Amino acid sequence: WKRRMMLYDLLLITASKFASSGREDVDVRSLGRGRPFNVEVLMPKVAALQFDQLRALEKEITEKSEGKLKVRDLQIVARESLVTLKQGEEEKTKEYTALCFCPDGIPDTLEGAVARAPLVLDQSTPIRVLHRRPVAVRQKEILEMSVTRLEGDAQKFILNLKTQAGTYIKEFIHGDFGRTKPSFGDLLGGAKVDILALDVTDIALDWPPRVSCDDVKSNGKH
Repeated sequence: WKRRMMLYDLLLITASKFASSGREDVDVRSLGRGRPFNVEVLMPKVAALQFDQLRALEKEITEKSEGKLKVRDLQIVARESLVTLKQGEEEKTKEYTALCFCPDGIPDTLEGAVARAPLVLDQSTPIRVLHRRPVAVRQKEILEMSVTRLEGDAQKFILNLKTQAGTYIKEFIHGDFGRTKPSFGDLLGGAKVDILALDVTDIALDWPPRVSCDDVKSNGKH
């Protein structure tokens, strides 16, 4: 709410619309290059923000978020360019790092399981979102997988994944009571596996373009 009011104060607006390239659960961090988003401002009394104002807004958001949020490359974009943001929701690839847990111990099939990628999943609508999404079976692809064992830990490991956008990662790992086939537990030979933490490490959508002071000055927009 406070971050929204920073923009409201600068442009003298009373309403806005926010959209992002996909979304994650509240306990999932977006790392790497971050998540592209746009804010549509409605009936602003200030027509546009200058380069220095946008950089100051980035800094203020970062500082007031106390390390929980960082914003980069704020800029004014044409409405037509938002098509790229919308298309990216289904067409992009995403990379994740998951901390996984096998209560009965990590089976010897771990390295063989990640070698099964690429593979196609059949994912029924997860139980946790049935209240807001229709029941359907969607095919999603796991493109790449790799694994790191944790020294001295016989139960936890780190799973790195590159997937098609829209893949339910948590459900792929724990199986969602058989609603995702195959699950990572299936690939392990039926072992019990759960997820303790999940990070998005990259979203393959190069939008909006990078902003630098030199670029803006050379275009005469400073």
